[in-house]
Amino acid sequence: MIDNELLKKIENHLNDLREKGIQNINPYTSKSSHFINITVPTKTHKIIRLNNTYGIIDEILIKANSPNFALAILNDKEKYLNETYTWLAANQDYLSNMSAFLLGATYYVNIKNIIFQKNCDISITTTSDILFSDIIIIYKIKG
Repeated sequence: MIDNELLKKIENHLNDLREKGIQNINPYTSKSSHFINITVPTKTHKIIRLNNTYGIIDEILIKANSPNFALAILNDKEKYLNETYTWLAANQDYLSNMSAFLLGATYYVNIKNIIFQKNCDISITTTSDILFSDIIIIYKIKG
């Protein structure tokens, strides 16, 4: 016959291991920012700033009614990207984690998998007033 007290100790130990294991396997918190139907006047606009944390930008999706914009990403205070929609569209075949294309009357930009150690800033610069129907940023931060 198995001792009930021993079974309880084993169960508690297994629960402790599960909790510690889950924390060690995934130390990240998933988050997102979603901006819907915003008109951006001509100038530079900071979209999101992630400070003092290690993280991963899983995906950025931008949908606009005009190609007259540029996207800038500063990764740990170093330029990761600072290019126009036109440049992204012309070079998408050569960049495995980026694409830019026109579908119907909507200009799309999609960027994936950007790792940063401490900071990440994402900005958009427009050369005319532009309606962004969606700007979605899906990311993970440590902690």
